[in-house]
Amino acid sequence: MNKPIFVFFLCLLCFATGVNAQSKYGGIWTNIALEKKIFKKWELGLEQELRTDDFLQHLDRWSISGNIEHKIIAPLRVGLNYTLMNVFDKKYEVYQFRNRLQPYLTVKLSWNNFKLSIKEGTQFTKKNDSKRIKKNGKIDQYKINPAWVWKSNLKLEYKIDKIKTAPGYEFESYYELNNPEGNQFKKYRHTFFLKHKINKRNTIKIFHLTDTRYFKRKDTKYTSSQYIIGISYKISLD
Repeated sequence: MNKPIFVFFLCLLCFATGVNAQSKYGGIWTNIALEKKIFKKWELGLEQELRTDDFLQHLDRWSISGNIEHKIIAPLRVGLNYTLMNVFDKKYEVYQFRNRLQPYLTVKLSWNNFKLSIKEGTQFTKKNDSKRIKKNGKIDQYKINPAWVWKSNLKLEYKIDKIKTAPGYEFESYYELNNPEGNQFKKYRHTFFLKHKINKRNTIKIFHLTDTRYFKRKDTKYTSSQYIIGISYKISLD
């Protein structure tokens, strides 16, 4: 095993130890992605993801996503992403399918070894509540379904040429657009990652993510955070 790969697995082990000490609600996220340029300015993508809760105690969600992106001009791209998810409902302890559609705009900039990406778009999620059965036999419907959210993403990374590795930081925010009780920021995510290019077509990334969510109970606002570690693998078919 060469030195960069060894450092990757060592960092992943350190992340796992630190997260386990901080919170019993930590999970592990893994995904594999394929991308392919089909024309000069068009790109297709496919991704499969698994998420666990309480580390490896149970599967929280699996999903498969398809993506198409078009470069309008050098820094500006427009895209559309569709995701089919099977999500664990903790209240009823059942899995339920959800469909998600996300149109977006992305600006990608680079300066020397720095890369900056800013993505803005809406996120539409339709939930299947047919398995949420109350004791009286009626369906416990979601308060917001479908859910509209405005999603913002900012990502900054620095490429270290000698070892083909790029440390980086990513920030995401989610703002509700159709909450009948009043729209608000739903959650924030902070991610620190380390990305290594194995060769021309293969890239591996490990990351540590903090997921902070906001919710209300009887007019009182609460905050809940969980800590995630993860690993992703991308294959370019160009």
